[in-house]
Amino acid sequence: APARARTGRVAVVDDDGDIRAYATAVLQRAGYTVHADDGSRGAAARSAAARPLMVLLDLNLEERSGADLLAELRERPGMGAVTVLAFTAAVAEEDRSGAAEAGFDGHVSKPIDPEALLARVDEAVTESRRRAPAAPAPADAGEDEFWAPLRARFRAGVPGRLAELEAAVAAGDRVAAARHLHKLRGTSAGYGFMGLAEAAAAAEEALRAGGDLAASPALAALLDQLRELSASTGG
Repeated sequence: APARARTGRVAVVDDDGDIRAYATAVLQRAGYTVHADDGSRGAAARSAAARPLMVLLDLNLEERSGADLLAELRERPGMGAVTVLAFTAAVAEEDRSGAAEAGFDGHVSKPIDPEALLARVDEAVTESRRRAPAAPAPADAGEDEFWAPLRARFRAGVPGRLAELEAAVAAGDRVAAARHLHKLRGTSAGYGFMGLAEAAAAAEEALRAGGDLAASPALAALLDQLRELSASTGG
């Protein structure tokens, strides 16, 4: 059994299917939700839509370099503060230095050691959560007194919003899901919950694009955020 429960979504981007499957199994067994991707065309958009807390990115993808894909990821909304680790079999100091210069936040070595992998991912998730932009600070004490109860009211309503959205997804009701996503997008942004607003926007965009409602990575990532926020409010 894993030493402790992990929560949240992480991304594994690697063009080797066996490596991808092994890393995914290790992380899922520990409790993480995993978005796995082969790094092919469109990987930056797919990975950003999944709203991961951290990304394991192969340094030497078949079609391109991991550094190129990292640059694309960083341009995506909400991905600037996400910790990205280079996933590589290269262990020479110059390789590690090159990864750092390319903008990676660290590296994880192959072959995979499960405990070492989990330790690095745990650190990266913690760092991403620490970096996550907070809501804008109020201009003065009077404004704080005005906004604090409104933000508290919004947080208290999150469990209800989560239940409504989960019910719409379970019923396959795309119209209801779209309505809830649109409302959540605008309301969360208005109260300064920008990460939630971006996740709702990504889920809404994915819903418009079609596909299986229940299998949408963007929607699953949003639900993860709502569950975490709900748990933090005692919902």
